Formats: sequence, C-alpha cells, structure tokens
Amino acid sequence: MKDTVFFVSGTDPATSTGGIAHALPGYFSALDAVGLKWFFFPTHHSISIWGKFGYWIMAIGPLIWGTLRERRRGKHVVHYLHAGELPSLFRKWLLALLVKPLGCQTIMHLHAPNIEQSFQHWWYRLFFRLFISGLDTLCVLTSWQKKKLLEKGINKQIVVIPNPLSCDFEKIVRQEIPTKNSSGRINILTMARVVEGKGVDLAVEAMAFLPPSCQMTVAGDGDLLPTLKKRVHSLGIADRVHFVGWLRGAKKKQFLSDADLFCLPSQLDSFGMVFMEAMSFGLPVIALGNGPICDVVPHGQAGTLVDQPHPQQIAAAILPFLENPEKRRHAGEGGKRWVVSHYSAKEVGNKLLALCQA
Repeated sequence: MKDTVFFVSGTDPATSTGGIAHALPGYFSALDAVGLKWFFFPTHHSISIWGKFGYWIMAIGPLIWGTLRERRRGKHVVHYLHAGELPSLFRKWLLALLVKPLGCQTIMHLHAPNIEQSFQHWWYRLFFRLFISGLDTLCVLTSWQKKKLLEKGINKQIVVIPNPLSCDFEKIVRQEIPTKNSSGRINILTMARVVEGKGVDLAVEAMAFLPPSCQMTVAGDGDLLPTLKKRVHSLGIADRVHFVGWLRGAKKKQFLSDADLFCLPSQLDSFGMVFMEAMSFGLPVIALGNGPICDVVPHGQAGTLVDQPHPQQIAAAILPFLENPEKRRHAGEGGKRWVVSHYSAKEVGNKLLALCQA
C-alpha cells in the first residue's frame, strides 16, 4: 500500500546478543517484499550504558514528528512496536500512548519467551493488560502463544505473525543441500547463549552417550560457559566438544554450512531464530518439544522433538541420524520446505499488509 508507512521500533540490530535485534532485519525484508515504506527507530540497545532508556527517550521526538509529517502527507501511519519482557512492554506502551492521539494505527509484536510462567503472577497479569490496552492489534510469534493468552482471558485481537527470514538467509534456504564429506565423522552444532534454560548444557551432556565419531561445536557465550568447559573434562569428552564463542555474520554461516546436525533442547525461547536458520542450511534439528518450539520445528519433517530435557533422550534422538545420510538429507529438505512456506519475507510481509488493511 503506497499510502501506508510503518514506523518500526525495537532493539537496535547492532546489538550482538540475539533476541528482537536478531529478528528485526527479517521484518525489514518482509516490509520491502510487499512494497511497504518503513522507518526504523531504535528504542533499546542491550550493550550500551544508555540502552534501556536513553535510546527510548531519544526516539520519542523523531517518532512524534515523523508521524505528524507523514499524516500531513496523507499517509496511513502504522506504529509497529516490538516488545519483550515487562520493562520492554512498558516502554512500548508509553510510546503507543504518545502517538495514538495523532491518528495512527498501533501494533505490538510480543517476543517474550515466558508467557505461561509470567502469567502465574497477579501483578504481571495486571500490568500486561494495562500495557496492551489502547493497542489496535497484539501480534505473537506462534499459535501456542496465542492459545496461552486466550486461556488467560486476554480479549485483545491477537494475530500470529512469525519471525521472517532475513534476505541473506532467504537466498540460502533456496539453495540445494551440498554433499558433505564422507569421512564418517558427524559434526553436531549447538548455538545459543550459554545460560540456564537455553539447553546448551543438555546438548553437551548428550555427547557422553554418543559414539566417538561425533564431534560437537558449541557456539555461544554466557554465564554457564566456565562451568560447561569444566563439565566436558569430567565427562571425558573434552576432545570431542569445541567451544568457538559467539558467532555472527559470515563466520556463523560457515559453521552452519559445515555442520551435519543441529541440536538445541531449549526451554527458554519464544520462537528460536536459530532453528529457522539451521533449517535454512538443511540441517536436521534436534530440539525439545516445548511450547512454541513445536510450532517452529515440525516433528518428523525437519528433525526430532524430544519429550523431556534429559541428555540420554537427546542422544537417543540423534542416533538414528548418525549412520543414515539419507535420513539427514530427507529431514534437511523437509526443513527447507517448511521455512520457505512459513517464514519467507513475502509470506510474513503479506501478513503485515493484511493488518494495515484491516
């Protein structure tokens, strides 16, 4: 729609720690794919001393003046606010309060990973309802999240719009899976913040139940990393587990390309962009069948979802892929098809287009 302008606000993509910052370039690609004009206003930066409120305060003036400018030009202005946990919801709610009287549409996209746990607290339920009041639409990343909010009595219009592929991964997902080396060694990649709940520790401990032909690369950084490095020595797998730190850009893509399998039994994800990226490279995915992940990784089509966060069960899910290259290829191709049909920029862009036409 040439008369519609999206004002996107959220964490600055220059942030290197994942989350909303990791997802936003895909939304930019989605808006471009359907010809929607957009401007981005960073309201948070997780590695800046002024990140939580400095960026937000600096965005208020440009957001208001930009809205007034586009409204004078006769444009339909959509404020598209990406929010995480409660403090982020609060900041985006205040922005919505400021711009709503200017005659624009307000859409908040929720990226918080712990909806079910957070709603156990009465104060969270109270503030959540306050912070989404006045919005035109609330977006969530998966059907599971929508179901949970409806069960909690949230009667706001809720629309499921998943994270889209960025333009560089869109090119990768449409390429054929390359033939990997036939040395017999299987390279398993796990990639995430190395913190409680992300499942990196479970993936590493599963290596103790896998044959010597398996090697694991741990890509990430976090509080649990020193403990995990000690743990691989006590398990006797230090020679098969390699820590490479946080990866980004071309280096990250190279490790995804070199891997044969992706494993991340996370219990702390609202979506998990890394699953989509692994499937884009044609990697079978071993993950935990936990909440929103069930909507992101199709069990039996792109890999295997395990029932419980136990290292032995994770290892048992990996084993069938080790000696069967055809099984790996079949799952990899299934993952690529799934990503193209659900997370392409055009697919997500059309969903955003439908919101501003509603």
